[in-house]
Amino acid sequence: MAKKGTPILEGAYEVLHVKPGVIGYGKSFVDLSKLTPAKAEELVKAGCPYLRKVEKKAAPSKEKEK
Repeated sequence: MAKKGTPILEGAYEVLHVKPGVIGYGKSFVDLSKLTPAKAEELVKAGCPYLRKVEKKAAPSKEKEK
């Protein structure tokens, strides 16, 4: 079972292995507690090991049986 991270950006992303805050990534520093959705998506696409996009699960069908 995968270990849960700290949710950020209203649960759309999870911070993994570190507390949300300033981290060094690549040749710069990023504050994970102040990310915008666009910057978070950019980091995920770049392969940042400290950030993961949370996949939303589809709502179960509420079709009534007849």
